[in-house]
Amino acid sequence: MIDTSPSFDTLVHCLTGAATDKPLMSGAEQRRWLARHQEHQDRRRQLQQRHRRLSPHERVVPHMLYDGYLAVSIAAHLRVFRHRPDHRSGSS
Repeated sequence: MIDTSPSFDTLVHCLTGAATDKPLMSGAEQRRWLARHQEHQDRRRQLQQRHRRLSPHERVVPHMLYDGYLAVSIAAHLRVFRHRPDHRSGSS
């Protein structure tokens, strides 16, 4: 028995179109996909540029988080200490 579900019909339609050199997408649909691809490429380039600007310490942090380290452990490992302001006032 041959599966005639909508996905099978779509597959047959695409294969038939490809076999007869008919485009599978309209021009507008192709332009939308190309624009979406360009947006993803632009975003990828932006992220790569941001990554290149990170210091060596900043580059280590995501790897340590991935390995299961807690923020406190990472800060101690990188010798980063948070300054706690003294809330005690001189007058009583």
